[in-house]
Amino acid sequence: MISFMTMMKAVSDKNRVRIVAALQNSSMCVCQLTSLLKLAPSTTSKHISILQQAKLIESTRKGKWVFYTIIEEKKNPLVKEVLTLINKGTNGFEEIKADKKRLHEILNEYCEIHHEFHGKAGR
Repeated sequence: MISFMTMMKAVSDKNRVRIVAALQNSSMCVCQLTSLLKLAPSTTSKHISILQQAKLIESTRKGKWVFYTIIEEKKNPLVKEVLTLINKGTNGFEEIKADKKRLHEILNEYCEIHHEFHGKAGR
């Protein structure tokens, strides 16, 4: 019950919902999420920390870069339901639509970092 309550509290904030929505498309580093949210890096990091404590996202380090992804369902079976709820609940939200449009641009801005993490050749 506690993990459910922690997860619900974690997604009760608009910016944390935006982070989860963005991470459904791609893993991202703090700098990319900060650019997307247009928040201070420390504020973005605080939101990330709350989502990690709720076991919604996890981090992977590669060199000096840390990338965040949605946690695997086998590690937290409630993730699928939370994602479904977020997707249904935000359907039609202009801010989420704008984030999806900017996501491609942001990932391209940080292309070398992103491709290095995923083992792809840079530009």
